Amino acid sequence: MYNSEERNAKEPLKVLKKEGKEKGCRKKNVRYFEVVVYYPGIDETVKLYFCR
Repeated sequence: MYNSEERNAKEPLKVLKKEGKEKGCRKKNVRYFEVVVYYPGIDETVKLYFCR
């Protein structure tokens, strides 16, 4: 669940790109997104990282 909506793993990435939430690390030359989502199957919140 992300933003109170059920989504698969790729959908939050699309939303984050539209919102402009990209972060970067100059030292490692990496761009990434991080998002906290709720997984109902394990009843926990999980932080996902999408990096390039």
